[in-house]
Amino acid sequence: MQFVRCIFVNMIRGEKQMIPSKEVQVKWLIVHILDPANPVYSQMTIPLSQWPELEDYFATHIYNSWHDPAVKAADFIDGSIAGGICRALLKLKREADFVDESVRLAQGLQTIIARDRRISRGDFAICLYQTQDKPDVPLLSLMKIDPAEVYKHELQVVNGKQYVSFSLVTNAMPTTREKLQKCAFVQPMDLDPKPEFEIMVLDRQVKQLEGTPVAQFFVKDFLGASLALDDKKRTRLLYDGLTKAQGILRDSGRLSPKEDEYLIQAIDDAVAKKEIVLSSWLKELSLTDEQKETIDRVVSQSLPDHEFSIDPKFAKDKLIPWDRYHGDFDLKIEIPSSYFKRIIRVEEPVAGISDKYKIIIETVKWEKMP
Repeated sequence: MQFVRCIFVNMIRGEKQMIPSKEVQVKWLIVHILDPANPVYSQMTIPLSQWPELEDYFATHIYNSWHDPAVKAADFIDGSIAGGICRALLKLKREADFVDESVRLAQGLQTIIARDRRISRGDFAICLYQTQDKPDVPLLSLMKIDPAEVYKHELQVVNGKQYVSFSLVTNAMPTTREKLQKCAFVQPMDLDPKPEFEIMVLDRQVKQLEGTPVAQFFVKDFLGASLALDDKKRTRLLYDGLTKAQGILRDSGRLSPKEDEYLIQAIDDAVAKKEIVLSSWLKELSLTDEQKETIDRVVSQSLPDHEFSIDPKFAKDKLIPWDRYHGDFDLKIEIPSSYFKRIIRVEEPVAGISDKYKIIIETVKWEKMP
């Protein structure tokens, strides 16, 4: 086992992309090298005051990853060693203790990598940070960063004549424009209100070799975690988040009465779908970018899963308001409330002329049911 002081040996390719509004503030950052043959564990955190570009680099990866549509909610299972370490890391006050616990966490992942040569070596970054909207809440990010290949300029001279060539660097860090493959974000559970989940997990690897999924090593074997939300919970959290965002926009005067009515219909449409991709749904809304950003932010606070199947029975029975009417000869009409005025027009009886309601239904589809 090799230790170095504040290691950061991989190359970061120069870039200017930074996180919006400095939403992530990094407190402590440490990076370890995981390698089957020669792991390297840092003995101190990176002195961010000397490396401000590194704070921006990792803060941007954190911001981009926990806004990634592929993120899923998860919880540590009972007895998870990584879960115990992560919970301890969130409560530590001394930087030296943070370093020691981070090494324990890195050694756990190193053991898994050394045992299965199909898993690539890479850097393991552990970061304690806060966000702009919750500056008093400590958060933890774990990022396994696989090395990338990049060509750098190299000046060559042949027979007194120079030309520009390139040499290959095989351990470069990915830019913030590239998506990380494996990340976990851990939040404390002693918040008010209590969160619905403890972890947000991003794991893109789905490759299988010899019939065994390699991807399970990060979430299952290393973190000791399982997905926290089923379709029913996701559907409820989606509806609650959308209606909460609508209320915020309405109460702040950023939603006109016409937009308010439109959004009611759009929310009902969202939970009436078979499945949803929140980013695509937001993109199609006839609202301003600022309104869409508010909706995305509010929903994401309680629901990290942005791509999932809707629970249709739960949505119909518990979420979407329905209007139900009963007429002569057991005539029944039931329809989502937000659709009623679009499809049905009711003319009430006129005294002295008629004692009957006149119901006009306008629909493109009209089929006899078995």
